[in-house]
Amino acid sequence: MKNVQAGVITNILNIIAKISDDLYAWLDESDARDIRVDKVEKVEDDEAKQAFDFKVTFLQNSDGTKSSPYKYKISLILPKYTDLYTRKYKKMPDIDDLQKFYADVACDVYVEPLTENTGKTAYRKDVKGKDFWKVSREMFLELMDEDTKQAFGIKGARTMKVRLQRICGAKETSVNLSAIVANYELVQAYADLDSLLTSDEFMGTLSDEPQTFQITETADDFDIVPADISIMEQAEFALNGLLCAAVQFQMDIQILKWYCAYNSKLFTVTGNLMWSANSWVDRFGMWYVEMTDSVCDTSQCHLAPVQLSDGSEADADIQLLTAVDNTITAYLEVLEQQYINLPHDMQREVDGLIRELKETKEISLKQAM
Repeated sequence: MKNVQAGVITNILNIIAKISDDLYAWLDESDARDIRVDKVEKVEDDEAKQAFDFKVTFLQNSDGTKSSPYKYKISLILPKYTDLYTRKYKKMPDIDDLQKFYADVACDVYVEPLTENTGKTAYRKDVKGKDFWKVSREMFLELMDEDTKQAFGIKGARTMKVRLQRICGAKETSVNLSAIVANYELVQAYADLDSLLTSDEFMGTLSDEPQTFQITETADDFDIVPADISIMEQAEFALNGLLCAAVQFQMDIQILKWYCAYNSKLFTVTGNLMWSANSWVDRFGMWYVEMTDSVCDTSQCHLAPVQLSDGSEADADIQLLTAVDNTITAYLEVLEQQYINLPHDMQREVDGLIRELKETKEISLKQAM
């Protein structure tokens, strides 16, 4: 989705840049993955502050192919530091200078729905620049009723379910994680869980027997309640993620294999990886059918093909080697994140794939240098 939205967001930011370098620097376009900016208008400008009105559409799904019926106006009020910077440093700030200023600057954000005249508005005070889109998204959902969220497939707050067990050893206490499913990026879910496990209060709720919790992000913290994860839910989540990762890996390795046509060593390495990728796409797909009695819809995988930048011929082989290594690493990360959600018989087979990919990274790619 980042690639799909990048053109739209970049265009609107180019318009914004003409209005105000301050606002351009303050926005993080990479985080606007499910928000389409339709119009931006400056509504106030004085020595102390600037105010902007955004008209946006909150997208129904993360690839941006369909829109929800919900349009919003975001009113943003932020301090104006351009003049302060110029007076202090005797030069006009560039974008990097302003980004440093605005990443942690506290601003006010108001949101009101344009689709329905409900009379409801949402307001957040002291929003940091780097959190603007995240907080705006929270306010969109706050103003939307549950029936509408469900009808248009819009996810609510970030939620994960985990199965945890406290392991008390002779010298230290550890936590065993045996299941994790989430409605957002799994790498971020792991990070959120790691953060929770530093809390003595949360650790005190764990027992020596496996327990399942639903953890939902709130404005300030997490809401934690008991929950259940069925074997079916766990396996379906894992296999969906693994199949998408396998299809992405298959596509990227195929592209890289073509680029490696004149490097015999890398061509052989990518050829072997291509054979493995084809095999595992089929295997993950069949496992999904076996576990769910349905076919996984890979159109929701949001694939983005590997990109290689232009460079000199001398750098080409190093660039290809790095690209292959990075592609393997990204695939391994998903395999290892989803591993715990798989049944034991599938884990044993995935062990072989993980070992094979690590050997390629550590041995075959080094031999190809």
